[in-house]
Amino acid sequence: MPFDGTSYPDLSVPSYVALSYALRHKETWPKGFTWNYRYCSGCALGLAVGLWPRNVKFAYSLPTSVYAEVQAPLRWYSAWVPTLNIRPEHVADALDTWIAKGQPR
Repeated sequence: MPFDGTSYPDLSVPSYVALSYALRHKETWPKGFTWNYRYCSGCALGLAVGLWPRNVKFAYSLPTSVYAEVQAPLRWYSAWVPTLNIRPEHVADALDTWIAKGQPR
């Protein structure tokens, strides 16, 4: 991104834009973080806590509508199977959709 003239968000400040970016860029993930949507510590919430440990309140403010958007196409599966298929990019896409609707950044 920086090489093509576009900018990237400030990852030192908690924001949904920064979280979306981090979800798409594993090199920004805290050491030891492993993606596993099945567990809070391994999903976007866990990533947010890892990125901004002094602002846990932000991590817990993630909108439930984002998670609903991620899971909607997979609802016909059992409750257990879809979580294995959900990738960080799926959550980032849903977060971007939510942001585009004019939600707080």
